[in-house]
Amino acid sequence: MISRFFWCGLVTGMVSGALGAGYTHFYQSALHVDFGSISSPQSLISACIIAGMLIALARYFIGRRLQGRREALFLLPLLFLSCCSTAVPLLADLPLHFTSPELFPAMMAPVHLLPALVWMVVYPIFNPFAVKGSGGR
Repeated sequence: MISRFFWCGLVTGMVSGALGAGYTHFYQSALHVDFGSISSPQSLISACIIAGMLIALARYFIGRRLQGRREALFLLPLLFLSCCSTAVPLLADLPLHFTSPELFPAMMAPVHLLPALVWMVVYPIFNPFAVKGSGGR
């Protein structure tokens, strides 16, 4: 049972890391800025993998402790924490030598939502019984 959550968390982290690295690359190339010294693709991917594994671990323990509406009891705090974490790039102190430091929060804030969003897509694939009532009347 825990192996399913482990693989789901690993896939979530890798997919969200790849999406985040692609998004930051296109964002930086489109706006002609370089924040590579602050946020490298390697650190972004490793942070997303850690976030995916933490999400899987939290879902495993919530599933063991709570019965009934455990999906709602898990997803609501997950979304709340993901939305709150978007404030972290806003609070970052950047060096003044960057050409447009005001573009950094707009680049990193959406990346904070990716692990939660990818989890919501990947988890039903690994657990087909997670979505009940998907057919019939």
